[in-house]
Amino acid sequence: MKKLFASRGFAAVVLVIVALAAIPLLGGLKLSAAQRRNEKQLEAATHADKFDITNDIKTSLSYAEKLLQEGKKLAGSESSSSVDLESAVKACSEAETNADKYSKCLELIDKANAYSGSLGKLSSTTFDDLLSAINSQRDRIVNGYREAYNTYEAETGKLLNGFPASLIAKLFNIKG
Repeated sequence: MKKLFASRGFAAVVLVIVALAAIPLLGGLKLSAAQRRNEKQLEAATHADKFDITNDIKTSLSYAEKLLQEGKKLAGSESSSSVDLESAVKACSEAETNADKYSKCLELIDKANAYSGSLGKLSSTTFDDLLSAINSQRDRIVNGYREAYNTYEAETGKLLNGFPASLIAKLFNIKG
């Protein structure tokens, strides 16, 4: 009788442990699926017009790289703001999700404007045209995708806010 009770007790403990482990796993799967839905909605919204965010990012990157080259010609050397712009170009080109692409591209354009300011009065028609083009690109990105991005951020915030969702998100590396 003792042996039977002991093995049932052990089985009950194992069952409780498995059940407790399954709760965050199931919660993580549910949370992950909800986050993927948010990302798909943003994806659809950022590809809704004749251009999409990927093309806008490529255009912005191209302008930023040309601006950097032209600025280096004008200044004759590198500066901390040129290094910042190079880092922003790299971060923007490596962004994987549309939410990251959106935020990294806006950071890139801000760094391009800071780089322009660091050059002071050094300027050329090519440099000014590139700066104007990159700022027009910023306006296009902000006006075209801001609403979708803000909706994505709000939905993600609601999804990941509070307990146990925030804990499960950390366990499963779900970012918002």
